[in-house]
Amino acid sequence: MNVGLFGGTFNPPTLAHQAIAQAAWRELDLDVLLIMPNNKAPHKHIERDPGPEARLELCQAFCQGTAWQAIDWEIRRTGPSYTVDSLKELHRAYPASNIWFVCGADTLNTMDSWHEAHLLPELAKIAVAPRQDEEIPQTHILGLTFRVLPVTYDMSLSSTYVRNLIYHGHNPAASLPAAVNKLIEENGYYQPVLP
Repeated sequence: MNVGLFGGTFNPPTLAHQAIAQAAWRELDLDVLLIMPNNKAPHKHIERDPGPEARLELCQAFCQGTAWQAIDWEIRRTGPSYTVDSLKELHRAYPASNIWFVCGADTLNTMDSWHEAHLLPELAKIAVAPRQDEEIPQTHILGLTFRVLPVTYDMSLSSTYVRNLIYHGHNPAASLPAAVNKLIEENGYYQPVLP
């Protein structure tokens, strides 16, 4: 069984995230793709965060109409979200499976500083989606096996860009899956907080 874990902040999940998920599903011949928002990212501050539960709800909307599933594993844990802990949990949930961790090249380039990074090569293969003009190293410092995903979508689209659009009163619909956009509108996520 081929199992993919696509983890991240997903603040909010965009059409670029969707393109990565679609490429992983297709290119890795996945039987299962789990979309996992983190609770508290140890390497970055989460700007204009509606909260981990809201980001999980956005991921559930992101998965509508697909075979993918949003999971709350890192949100259930207290403290920082460590990918290595989630990969261990994935091995318990899907024993004897071929495990892929799906990420962007920016994530690949920071993995050597992660908590228990030395365990990553034995826990998962890595599927990487590069942004335009982003160079992927031929070999990785941790000895990770990784595969570059052929993503044709404009990978310069970021969640930060979408949050800024909303904050400044612009419509983000062209950057978001429809169900995600609807949920953001219904709940007023990323709007300026009035005094």
